[in-house]
Amino acid sequence: MTAENVEFWIRVLGFLLSVGAMLFAYIRTRRQDVDDRLKALEGRADKQDAKIKEVDQTIKSLPEKDDIHNMEIAITKLVGKIDVMGTHVEGQREVMKRVELVVTRHEEHLLSGKG
Repeated sequence: MTAENVEFWIRVLGFLLSVGAMLFAYIRTRRQDVDDRLKALEGRADKQDAKIKEVDQTIKSLPEKDDIHNMEIAITKLVGKIDVMGTHVEGQREVMKRVELVVTRHEEHLLSGKG
């Protein structure tokens, strides 16, 4: 091997080392970008997880089908009782009209001086 051949191979080796270093740097920075994006996505996934848990908790606290059915039955019973009370109040109103009529007659009789 001559000195020129050695110098040539040293230059080729230097060139290959510099290309290798550039490739390593490119891959390394690319990997760092991917890692950063992955961390950002993990943060978003954690937020979504928290939201899903919150919605799940809200759904669990809502009344179920049987609860709503029981409430409908209770409301129906209350409406029936209110209707019965309305009938009783109407009856009481008629009684009060008769009592007022009798009291008015007594008042008129007493005020007329015939008593």
